[in-house]
Amino acid sequence: MRYLIPVLFESVVNKAQQQQQQQQQYRQSRKPEGAIKVDYIPQGKKGTVPDSEGEFVDYEEVK
Repeated sequence: MRYLIPVLFESVVNKAQQQQQQQQQYRQSRKPEGAIKVDYIPQGKKGTVPDSEGEFVDYEEVK
C-alpha cells in the first residue's frame, strides 16, 4: 500500500496535466473571437404558400 498510493496519485496528476495541456492547445488553435464562418446558406424561402393558392384565413371551431 505504501508504494501503490504514490504511484496511483502520480498517474492521476499526470492525466490531469495532459488534459489541461490539450485544452490550452485547443484554445490557442481556435480562430480569434469575432471571426464568423458560414458553411451553409439556404436557397430562398421554402415551404411558403404560392400566390396562386390564395389567402389562409384563421378559423375557430364552434361546437
